[in-house]
Amino acid sequence: MKSAIIYNSTLPCEIITQIEGIFRGIAFGSSGITVEALSGHPDIFICQVNGKAVCAPNTPRKIIEELQGILPVSFGDTNIGTTMETIPSYNVVISGSFVIHNIKHTDKRILEEVGSRRFINVPQAFTRCSTLPLRGDAFITSDAGIAKVFKAEGIDHLLVSSDGISLRGYKNGFIGGCMGADKGTVYITGKLTKHKNGEQITGYLDEHGYNIKELHEGNLIDSGSLLII
Repeated sequence: MKSAIIYNSTLPCEIITQIEGIFRGIAFGSSGITVEALSGHPDIFICQVNGKAVCAPNTPRKIIEELQGILPVSFGDTNIGTTMETIPSYNVVISGSFVIHNIKHTDKRILEEVGSRRFINVPQAFTRCSTLPLRGDAFITSDAGIAKVFKAEGIDHLLVSSDGISLRGYKNGFIGGCMGADKGTVYITGKLTKHKNGEQITGYLDEHGYNIKELHEGNLIDSGSLLII
């Protein structure tokens, strides 16, 4: 059975065609809920934890119905809006041992679901946008504040630049929003050779036993993560 993937419906056709050939695809989009540049970003509305999707209550109904056919769905307390108080509540990184977020912004329902994982408080509230979790509690991040905490905690990580990552409406995007990991493969919305730290990313993924599947010939695109179920 194919794994399912939630992806931004505005991704280039080249990427969507490949995604739909590999996964059972759920195209994500919203209108009139949050800022336009983030309206198609699934990692703003949905957090995966323990085989469950914790979703914002105002996640589009069509998306919820599709998800409910795949895995259990529960709802957080926070509706997504257009302010810092209402956008990053579900943009949480969860690995085997850790929950990584800015505790001031974490929806309470997620904290109830994470079990014995240790909470790592970081300055950045858009943690999942900024960070890709890998097997073995290893991480790739483009946020220096997160990397500083990782270093202090002795957590395995690679810090890379956000320069050259495309995000509509902004100077640049973030590395986590360009990627998704499934079993032994990391899927990427662009060519690593287009990124200044492409060689380091390739080497780090190889070191951690991952294959790389590039889905586009252009620059990396921050599309709100490839959420693979």
